[in-house]
Amino acid sequence: MNKGFTLIELLVASFVILLFSTYLYYLTNVSFNSIKVSNDYYAALLEVSNIMEDMKRTSFSELPNYDGSGFGNDKGAIYVEPMGPDLYGIRIEYSWQAGRKPIKMFTMQSRY
Repeated sequence: MNKGFTLIELLVASFVILLFSTYLYYLTNVSFNSIKVSNDYYAALLEVSNIMEDMKRTSFSELPNYDGSGFGNDKGAIYVEPMGPDLYGIRIEYSWQAGRKPIKMFTMQSRY
């Protein structure tokens, strides 16, 4: 009785190892890509939040001056729209990555 593996058994084992390695490589790439996208989204969200906080601290009379202004290398824009005589709506949009939905934030500020 011969001890050892046949050529077919070795080829099948090599093929299974190759499939497993390819799948593991694919999962690793997907994971790293997801981490990068999450980090980019968080950084963009933080930037938009900071801009929104700045807008909340801006005096009511100065708000119209910001309408249409850009930020973040022209990836983002601020829109100030009158909602009534003593109320402005502030909308911030930021295109943080091509092919992804932009981040949008909205708030209102009253004269009072």
